[in-house]
Amino acid sequence: MNAEPVAGRRRRVGGKRGVRGLGVAVAIALLTSACAAGQLAQTAEEQASIDGVNAEIGNIKLRALAIQPPADGPYYPPGSDAALRVVVVNDGTSADTLTSIASPSIADWASYASAADAFAVQVADQAAAKASASASTSASASASPSTGSSASSAAQPKGSQSVALPPGTRVSYGVPEGKGELLIRKFKTRIYPATTITMTFTFARAGTLTVEVPVQVSSSPGTEVVPPPSSSTVVG
Repeated sequence: MNAEPVAGRRRRVGGKRGVRGLGVAVAIALLTSACAAGQLAQTAEEQASIDGVNAEIGNIKLRALAIQPPADGPYYPPGSDAALRVVVVNDGTSADTLTSIASPSIADWASYASAADAFAVQVADQAAAKASASASTSASASASPSTGSSASSAAQPKGSQSVALPPGTRVSYGVPEGKGELLIRKFKTRIYPATTITMTFTFARAGTLTVEVPVQVSSSPGTEVVPPPSSSTVVG
């Protein structure tokens, strides 16, 4: 907010005109600082979430790539899974296939035909992680968790570790047009929102692409969480 200079007339120092001019200058300064403060506040509100990243290799493009925020707490605990949001575009004239997703931070990955199947896997993996944690702190309970863990693994829906990418098409996960769900499974450490993990995507034709993938802060306004300052998670 700018104010144009006013041509000065000769005025008496300490007179009424001098006081009036000083009051106008102070008012303009206050008004200008208020405008600036409003702009900064508005900018801060616009930083509500972490956007996905884009990457490409050959004819394959990854768009809006991000890890969905945790739904049940301030971070993903070890052994838990996360849904990956991504649109994979094949701009070429030949078919390709996503054959691997690897990271130092995860043990596995898979795509599932539906969100319900993926959710069932997440629930089973979370239960197995809790049982394992209990077993490590209680020797007397070690036999029972291992049985429950193997039973829950047997009941899990079967995922695929191969995603077909026909030429001139796109395959989407975690967006409104997506049909299935893509999970990265069994985090090895705590994973916090507002951090990134290193992920390597391998395609049968296009080759290998390594990307720093952000963990989203929030899926809705007003529910943002961030890692504590003393925490040093991450992951790459």
